Amino acid sequence: MTTEQPDPRKRRSCEDALVGADPDADVDLADFVGYTTCVTRSGAGRVALLNSDCDPQFPWWFRLLVRDCHGWVAVLPPDLRLAGPLTWSPDGSVLTVAAFRGIRRSVVAVEPDSGHWWWVNPDDDASYVDVAPGAAGRYVEAVRVELDGFRTRLRIDRDGRAVQVNQNTDSHRDERATYRLLRWPSQAGTLEGVLAVPVGRGNGPWPLVVELHGGPVAAFQAGDVGHLPQWCARGFAALMPEFRASGILGPDAMWQAFRGDGLPNADLEVAEICAAVSAAGETGLVDLEQAYVIGHSYGGYLVNRIVTNAHPFRAAVCWEGLADLRLLTGTSLQMQNRWRGGSPDERPDAWAATSPVERANRVTVPMLLVYGEHGLAVPHGEAWHAALRQHGVLSEYVVYPGEGHLLTGPNEADLLDRAASWFRSVSEQAG
Repeated sequence: MTTEQPDPRKRRSCEDALVGADPDADVDLADFVGYTTCVTRSGAGRVALLNSDCDPQFPWWFRLLVRDCHGWVAVLPPDLRLAGPLTWSPDGSVLTVAAFRGIRRSVVAVEPDSGHWWWVNPDDDASYVDVAPGAAGRYVEAVRVELDGFRTRLRIDRDGRAVQVNQNTDSHRDERATYRLLRWPSQAGTLEGVLAVPVGRGNGPWPLVVELHGGPVAAFQAGDVGHLPQWCARGFAALMPEFRASGILGPDAMWQAFRGDGLPNADLEVAEICAAVSAAGETGLVDLEQAYVIGHSYGGYLVNRIVTNAHPFRAAVCWEGLADLRLLTGTSLQMQNRWRGGSPDERPDAWAATSPVERANRVTVPMLLVYGEHGLAVPHGEAWHAALRQHGVLSEYVVYPGEGHLLTGPNEADLLDRAASWFRSVSEQAG
């Protein structure tokens, strides 16, 4: 499948468009190409912002721009995966910005006047949030978030030495699970995820639930435990892997995912998720004969692609996942038109390749479909369920009344109970 890519020669870069702008003037976002966010002004009047000019409706890679006497200057390498927010030191000499390293939200500090920048956090095993740089960047205060979500406020000097400032008494260790960072290779680089295993339920190996998050851009970071402890409390090991559509492998790999390169038969993200399952199996903690998958939103769409390809899973749960991209409307349809290289009428093969409903006949595992009444139940849930039934796939379709794209209150726990029962029933039937 091929799609037309944006021609960078047809776009003005932010720097070229704004060189010579009055540094004392107010920031006019209309002057910027693409999407601009996190505009911030220091106490000394310095202005900085994040800008993405790759897609006007779906920003997916940002650059940091700082205004000086000559105009706007990009002060960090373009390959950094910036995420915001931006925070100035009190004297305006140092600026900090969040930037991902794998799934870990790290901190970059930059001196705009000299162009010097450095990684602030002293280790690479956790995320750092709530950042506040001190005067002249002599130190930075930040909250260190471990894989299990445990939080500690630290003061970190420029040599990377960290001193605990205080212990957040609201942060407690989760005693239902233990967590580890999991890494596995792909053609484009190293992927990461978090593997959680139960505490107090024997030594394993445990049946494995792979949960695929939504978003997908910058929607998952180390310290976001999601439903991992709930799965462990139900007797499963749980893995939340990252995938290329998030940006973890860089902008080229992310753009390939958005375009759907290789779909349907050479699905790079599906292959990388299957590789994550293999990596989890190598730990000896999980039983790959009892591997299951659940995904929400973009993760649900990934589930639908997984089950129409070769995979290691015994059963699947699709929660608010797309099944037929041709049913999209509004802004979502406009973005997909660009990514597919034309409308469904203009590029029917490209749209069919990215719509799992076209390959319902390939599904060989039981599927639980979960949608909110005001979410994607109509039309995606109904269309997907009808296609699965037409091809004799064991499936169940659940619609939560009054709910939208997310579930609220007790319905979220009910979903996890339903999914766990669905997985166990498959295992019992096979046994």
